[in-house]
Amino acid sequence: MSRSSDVVADLRRRVAALDEAVQPPPDLFHRIAAPRPARPRRRSAWAFAAACVATVAVAAVAIGVAVGLRSLSHRRTAGASGLVVAVFNAETPCQRLRTLECGLGVYADPHHRVPDRLVGRVWHGDRVSVACVVGDGERVTDESGVSSTRWYRVTTATGVTGYLPGVRTRNTVEVPDCGP
Repeated sequence: MSRSSDVVADLRRRVAALDEAVQPPPDLFHRIAAPRPARPRRRSAWAFAAACVATVAVAAVAIGVAVGLRSLSHRRTAGASGLVVAVFNAETPCQRLRTLECGLGVYADPHHRVPDRLVGRVWHGDRVSVACVVGDGERVTDESGVSSTRWYRVTTATGVTGYLPGVRTRNTVEVPDCGP
């Protein structure tokens, strides 16, 4: 006999001895033969795919509605461009007051801000329709030190049309240029 056949024979004897030494649990046959509890019915792959598609569709609609409502708060009103911006007053005490001292001026000309060219007033939180923006108007600095030469051509809720300094808004939408 060869050496490999001796090894195989020895291995078979050891496996047989171990097999005889293993004692199955006494209730093994009953556990195997006992009826199994009914498993919950599994959905088919098509039902799962349809549920996934429906979930994605509902999420897309919900996101679309949320984005649409958010953009509506900034956009459509009577302005030529259909854009709306919120008026911002940097003076914290004036953010709650609608007094003459807390009113912000709307002027007839963005290049000459003088008291006799004042056409109206707006207050913190007011929404104004924006037609366009002038980038080279008179520089205005607000109470917190922010300055800008941008002026928005606006129409107020009372129908007054004029120019509001850019430092008096918190604009988050693109506004077209007014041109020359």
